Amino acid sequence: MSVIVLLYGLAIFNIFDLVISVTVPESDTGLELNNDTSVESEPEDELEEIGAGILNMTASLKFATLCETPNHDPGYCVEIKSCLRLLNQLSNSNARDFLRDSMCGPENEDLSNPKVCCGRHSNYRNVSKNIASLDVLPKNCGTQKLTLKSRVVGGKEAELGEFPWMARILHKNRYNYKSFGCSGFLIHSRYVMTAAHCVHDKFLEVRGKVYAVHLGEHNIETEVDCMHGICADPPQISRVAKVIIHPDYNPTEKAQYNDIAILYLRKGMKMTNFIRPICLLEDQSQKPHKYIVSGWGKTETERVSVVKMKVDLPYVEKEDCKESYKVLGMDLIDSQTCAGGEAGKDSCNGDSGGPLMMTTNGTVWFAAGIVSYGIGCGMETWAGVYTNIPSFIPWIKGAIVETNLLNPKSPAIEKKKGGKHRKNNATEHV
Repeated sequence: MSVIVLLYGLAIFNIFDLVISVTVPESDTGLELNNDTSVESEPEDELEEIGAGILNMTASLKFATLCETPNHDPGYCVEIKSCLRLLNQLSNSNARDFLRDSMCGPENEDLSNPKVCCGRHSNYRNVSKNIASLDVLPKNCGTQKLTLKSRVVGGKEAELGEFPWMARILHKNRYNYKSFGCSGFLIHSRYVMTAAHCVHDKFLEVRGKVYAVHLGEHNIETEVDCMHGICADPPQISRVAKVIIHPDYNPTEKAQYNDIAILYLRKGMKMTNFIRPICLLEDQSQKPHKYIVSGWGKTETERVSVVKMKVDLPYVEKEDCKESYKVLGMDLIDSQTCAGGEAGKDSCNGDSGGPLMMTTNGTVWFAAGIVSYGIGCGMETWAGVYTNIPSFIPWIKGAIVETNLLNPKSPAIEKKKGGKHRKNNATEHV
């Protein structure tokens, strides 16, 4: 039998012989999300609902982990004193089972302030939602407005404004020397996706840590990008606030499992015809006839390309790819996919971290994978290996939930007079 006693601000709740004794705070003032309204973004009501009921949110979530509530909603495992929704249910006998099932701490935790999975609701609801179903990615994605109809692919220069989600990652070392490394791609106004091996400390001893990202770039040597008499808007630059690497990525693993990372930007990107996010593929069953990769990586004649390039790659059956790499002692897994294997057509050095792109209708583009590694560049019969994005959708959305709830107030990038960066010296002012 459960017993509830409220005495002098002390709530004592007995759940099947488990006694929870919690001091109820006098104030129930919660903190709201620090949303940047200076850029175009999709509504994030679900994220706001989660955070609205957490007291002293930034401090409470510092060591919190993502959890799933009894309603299968996403939540955070925090002390019950910090979770206003559940704290207020201590006097509700009808919430007994929900409170018990919400406990997420260790067996030997302090029962005077146990941890609970704090989510959107304070009791059972007829819902069946999990993190993978969260609506946190932009609905307006994967579209592009080209200046002219795209030419035939196959190691050719991309059109101006084609693949407007492509990003270049800027590093700065301990001597304040700045240089560009891998590619990435915009998935949200404040999030750029790339490969973990591009941003892990183990590989950045010389180049230095991730510093900023550039979007809206085409020709890296010209101040203003023009093609066919039409010129693009200036590129946008944002400092990186946080590098989020998949927790199971091991830089010493030969097969490079979980080679995925997200860059959280200090300043949201303004959407234009030359900067837009790409959609993420969530349906594993979609298999295109061909993929497209793009970037500024190594070409047949140059160490890097000064203009954005593109190439089409054939779809490769995963089992065939597994057999090829098994000869090298590398066991590919379901969270990896393959493409390519045609002589002279491949992603290469400098393209790492970019998207493996596909479209089913020629209008909306999806990122199906992330350029990870391969054997040489464009070697016949050796397909390239890509991180399979559909396998990581729950982790991606969970990372976005977490950074939105912990969003610190960060100063915007200092802009030049007139509010625009000049390309030839943009890196000097970030």
